[in-house]
Amino acid sequence: MLAGEIFQKTARGRAEMKVRSNALSMRDRRVLILVNGERNASFIKQQSLTDNIIETLENLEKLGFIARLSSRSDTQFEAEAVTEASF
Repeated sequence: MLAGEIFQKTARGRAEMKVRSNALSMRDRRVLILVNGERNASFIKQQSLTDNIIETLENLEKLGFIARLSSRSDTQFEAEAVTEASF
């Protein structure tokens, strides 16, 4: 995952924001709230105070709440253990 990757909410993600029907954890919901189609993964990590942003974003994507838009940076997150400790 690239630090500059941009994510947007899918229709399912927007519905979840209104209804809260999928019982997301507080961490997942906080990240979902921050995803807006303009913020990159690095910014979302800083704002959400989430220890494992890679896992959280990938999980939300796998569940269909968010989708990747683009990447604005060539800086790649390193191995999760190193990256998570360095932010």
